Amino acid sequence: MLGLFQKSKSPLTINDGVLEKCDKNALSVEIPDGVKKIGSSAFQDCSLLKEIVIPNSVQKISFWAFDNCVSLKSVVIGSGVEEISDTAFFRCTSLEKIESKSPNFIVEGGCLIAKKSKALLTTQKGSVCVSSSVRKISDRYSLSNCSKITFEQGGKITAIPVYLEMKANEDVYEALKAEVSKNKAKKQKLSDVASVSAGAILSVLLEQAGLKQGEDEKVSVIECKDEKSHHLFVEAEPCGLEIRLLDSRASSWKKTLPDFLKAVASGASFEELLKNAKEQKLEIAGKKAERFH
Repeated sequence: MLGLFQKSKSPLTINDGVLEKCDKNALSVEIPDGVKKIGSSAFQDCSLLKEIVIPNSVQKISFWAFDNCVSLKSVVIGSGVEEISDTAFFRCTSLEKIESKSPNFIVEGGCLIAKKSKALLTTQKGSVCVSSSVRKISDRYSLSNCSKITFEQGGKITAIPVYLEMKANEDVYEALKAEVSKNKAKKQKLSDVASVSAGAILSVLLEQAGLKQGEDEKVSVIECKDEKSHHLFVEAEPCGLEIRLLDSRASSWKKTLPDFLKAVASGASFEELLKNAKEQKLEIAGKKAERFH
């Protein structure tokens, strides 16, 4: 009978304040207050865990701590956490919520960011938006959880971690590559663009004009790789305007396009934009942009 009242064995192995291991078959765990460190690979492959609350006593979350916890949906980071490894939440592909109580880390747009270094450490699943405060992607593993990524205007990321393309979704990698190219162009003088793509120059000019591009915005851009050009679709009553920008002539239109974009941003009419485009010697591909018709 006494056996019926015996306390069940904890799935956690803890020594000297370090949580070293968790039983891979654990359905749920409660990390006790007093643990100071989540050890390397401590929860690796614990595929049944759905939520984790890191107590305030924990100061460090080590490499691969929660790697491949494929069912993990929610993580709460305690107020005492001072250090989180780049790979701590690698392959947590079901992660829907990240909450930080620590003054050393913030969560913005689904991204976990180190306040001091302004590095993006990891993300939740699905679509995320990278804050303009982020200065770098911490590691090639940092974007492994998300499937789509966008960036706030005024971004500062100018480098891609080595081998990130092997760990991140292809669309995520391409979006980051475009963002880095744009940000590098912003750092250079636009008169010195030998190493900057036409698409990056166009992105910079749009941002400088205060224009966003997309389905619900005043402008959208389509890259035509076959003819090596970018088509700029501009909203204007009654039907919009389409401008063709040849990549080979970027050194020319980068000087004249800003004035046209300024007119777009001010809400100029179709006739005013048409006149401006002609004055700036921009190539008008169509006086009827189907998207806005």
